[in-house]
Amino acid sequence: MNHLAGLNNSPQPSVCEWSGLVALSDRQRSMIRVDPQYWHERAEETRAMAEFTADPEARRIMLNLAARHEAAAKRAEARLAGQPDKAVT
Repeated sequence: MNHLAGLNNSPQPSVCEWSGLVALSDRQRSMIRVDPQYWHERAEETRAMAEFTADPEARRIMLNLAARHEAAAKRAEARLAGQPDKAVT
């Protein structure tokens, strides 16, 4: 699923590849920041990758990252509900 679709109304592309990295416009970054679904899906993908990772340390790191994605989803949900931006764990 492309969460960035429809975020760019300008004729110039705002997503460009540079050295293998994708650069997002400020507007796209702010839209992702408040999209809980984006963060829940990233957490799910990260947990799925961790499940098939043989290295215990790599698995631990991936699961920690998935937990941070879930925390980002909770913060995004709070923002959408109009609650003040604060640390959510």
